Amino acid sequence: MTIMQIIITWFPFVVSLLCIAFMMMARYEIVRYPDRRMMDATIWYLTIIAGTFASWICYLLWPEAYVGAFALCYFCSSFTTVALYRVICEITLTRFLWWHYFIPIVMTLIVLIWSSMIPPEVKLGIVHGLGKHDPNYPAFSAVFTSVLVTKSVFNLLYASQSVKRYLSYRGKMKADTPKPYMLQWLKTVLILVCASVFIPVLTLVIGKNNTGVVAINSAAVSCSVVCLIMTVNVLKGNYPVREKRRIIVSEAVIEPDKPRKRRTVIRPENKIDKEELADFKNKVVTYFNAEKPYLDPKLKLETLAEQMGYTRNCFSALVNQAYRMNFNTFINRWRLKELAAISKASATKRLSRARQVILAGFGSYDSYQRAEQHAEATKAKRSQKPKKVTDTNRSKKNDNG
Repeated sequence: MTIMQIIITWFPFVVSLLCIAFMMMARYEIVRYPDRRMMDATIWYLTIIAGTFASWICYLLWPEAYVGAFALCYFCSSFTTVALYRVICEITLTRFLWWHYFIPIVMTLIVLIWSSMIPPEVKLGIVHGLGKHDPNYPAFSAVFTSVLVTKSVFNLLYASQSVKRYLSYRGKMKADTPKPYMLQWLKTVLILVCASVFIPVLTLVIGKNNTGVVAINSAAVSCSVVCLIMTVNVLKGNYPVREKRRIIVSEAVIEPDKPRKRRTVIRPENKIDKEELADFKNKVVTYFNAEKPYLDPKLKLETLAEQMGYTRNCFSALVNQAYRMNFNTFINRWRLKELAAISKASATKRLSRARQVILAGFGSYDSYQRAEQHAEATKAKRSQKPKKVTDTNRSKKNDNG
């Protein structure tokens, strides 16, 4: 092999491994489950691509290794476009059905059983001859080759399904939104994938001459470009954003067929006077600014009450009457304030949002999202609440009238 052939042979394999490494490092920063699913699907596709190029390297340089791991090599090369189809489904917000994995697995099992019945020297002879058919095993020779007809046809089928899914999503977005997210990079990826899948079929026509070798090398280079484009755009988040879980704070709706729930009424003997509430608020501000107990994600009501010198029930009643919220909401409000300070501080403003959330005391990114959405919804609800008409306002209206 020439130096150029070695570079072209190894380049796609090295590129796919580097892309997998970058994706794995970035995966630890992903905190939202839909984005993690997208990342996992892309990593799986890149892994299959790396396995396909590894089998091609073994076919050219280590025939014995290719013969020994033929089933795995066959599986990777047959599974490429299925893994791509899963990525397309994740991008276009479409459900991927797991039965798509069934066909390549069955094909691999059939080839594995068939290959076990063929003598190893026959398989080595086919590989050494670069796919030259053995007259004693013509059917198996047609299967045991680097440019397999069944794999190419199967990959073309799923590549066309990926294109169909993309066009369907694009047409739907044009109809629903005035400025749809067109995913131009995905269009380029699909064009390159279809070209790289069709090239092995072309080599069946033009043969394994110099033109055929050039065609196969161009397919390998196009796959490398696909890996790079997909990795960069997935890491940058250039795909439709999944919706967050919404927490709607609405007024209680009482259905007529259900009994009305009894409200908790604060009786006069349970009410706390204004001076005690003001003193409690001052203690909270002083203690929270000095000790910052809310930074503990496992903070409990009993623990904080004991630290501030109150009983559990007394502290809970003080929080409810002083701030008109429960304990968890009260603590999360302080954590949101801390998060705002962390995002502005010079030492921590360049950290990832997930890291800032943990530093603010939230146990997870989901708990932060719930707290933020609850605070925004409560604020919006209060702003929409009509103002009470006082006696002074009534007298002014009467005078004007």
